[in-house]
Amino acid sequence: MAPVRARAQYVTVESPYVMVLGDVMSQGLVIGTSPSYSPPMVPLLYDLSTTQYSTQTSHQVLNLDGIAHDLQSGFTITAAMAATGTGVGAVVEGAAAVSQVELRSHYEIVNDALLGSPADMVMLKYTVTNNGTASHRVACRIELDTMVNGNDGAIVSLDNGASLSAADTVRRGSAGWWDYDVPPPGASQVAGRGVLSGNPYGPPATAPDAFEVADWNRVNGSAQWTLATGGAVTDSAVVLWWTGTGSEAGPYVSLAPGQAVTWTTYYGLVLKTPTPTPTNTNTFTATSTPTPTNTFTVTNTPTPTASPTATRTPTVTFTPTPSATFTLSPTPTWTPTPTFTPTETFTFTETYTPTQTPTPTETWTPTDTPTLTWTPTETLTPTITDTPTVTPSPTPVCEIHVWPNPYNPVTAYGGLLKFDCLPIGAFARIYTVSGEFVSRADSEDGLAHWDGRNDRGVPVAEGIYYYVVQSGNSDLKRGVLIVRTGG
Repeated sequence: MAPVRARAQYVTVESPYVMVLGDVMSQGLVIGTSPSYSPPMVPLLYDLSTTQYSTQTSHQVLNLDGIAHDLQSGFTITAAMAATGTGVGAVVEGAAAVSQVELRSHYEIVNDALLGSPADMVMLKYTVTNNGTASHRVACRIELDTMVNGNDGAIVSLDNGASLSAADTVRRGSAGWWDYDVPPPGASQVAGRGVLSGNPYGPPATAPDAFEVADWNRVNGSAQWTLATGGAVTDSAVVLWWTGTGSEAGPYVSLAPGQAVTWTTYYGLVLKTPTPTPTNTNTFTATSTPTPTNTFTVTNTPTPTASPTATRTPTVTFTPTPSATFTLSPTPTWTPTPTFTPTETFTFTETYTPTQTPTPTETWTPTDTPTLTWTPTETLTPTITDTPTVTPSPTPVCEIHVWPNPYNPVTAYGGLLKFDCLPIGAFARIYTVSGEFVSRADSEDGLAHWDGRNDRGVPVAEGIYYYVVQSGNSDLKRGVLIVRTGG
């Protein structure tokens, strides 16, 4: 059971996402969710609660000339652990020394090292300064006791959830690590993310010379420098070594008097955790060619063509024959497009073609027969086939289809993942489950392809990914994509 201390011996800083707690006595740390996050004040590192904290299950060890010194004992405090600020840039910092060689621990809330925002990560920076008059060889080891959302056996992955480290694992190079309260493909309520190299938005992480996922009971010794002895991981921890040698072994970094060396790593929240059932948001916008819906008003306003032949017995025959046969093929969309009301206006020009009277007027006054039976036998045969034969032959809705899923670039036809039935101008984006952009596939004739590589042309690792099909600023389809490799 780890020692537990009263809250008065700790200092804290927080953002709306994460909280950092520093131990005034041992200069250890705890990282968890902030009081304003949901769920509030749950640990990422052991242990954080609303009544008591414990930092002594994680260890910071300085190797000085081949001898390991644990920050929890054997150091002289040179700067008491203090907290300043809030949100981005808030810092918990302290320093301790052995033989005039000082180890300064700097824990700062920063924006996400992968996405640039929000303030959901903590920069762990360790600076060793030689304040003496003789040269020394130095190295650093930190052991972090993971406890995600109360799960002391938090599941750790080195490949974004594609596989889980259930046994002791040592890497000499790794881009990062993930840990979960619920293992993928289950839905995690809280998940953590460690960044071991790079950072385009701040000081780059220093790639460790060795990185280990191990059972805490085999790596938590005071001033321990060795690897674990192997075996299953039931109480999870991660360990980082910075030695300058490419492994956990010496002879370490040489520091002349007045020189300093700094090692940096990042750890914080994953705000997007894997979910087995994505929710499709059917919010589509109308394309540039609107398709009228089934609601329309056909207004037939025929102006008949009167072609009277002024004979002795003028029989005016109005024969307007507008044959309006409309064939509308509406293509319904998910979000109904604005109702277009096509108003078909038939305008027939009045063409008077008198045969005997050169200047016909509307008042017919024939001279021969005073009693001109102006019985316009209006054989109004309006063959107004006003049958807007609206033959709604609806075009079948074309549903976006992503296949094959799971996708294996080795076994898939043509080696490609296909996005079918895309609107003109649509495209697909691929993301990791932690929200990192992977690649983009543009549509051509309604079809887009992805070859399983990231935007730098490097094949992606096995695992769980997201795809988002977009048109403009609108999401047409979202989903989970499982990538496999190998034959």
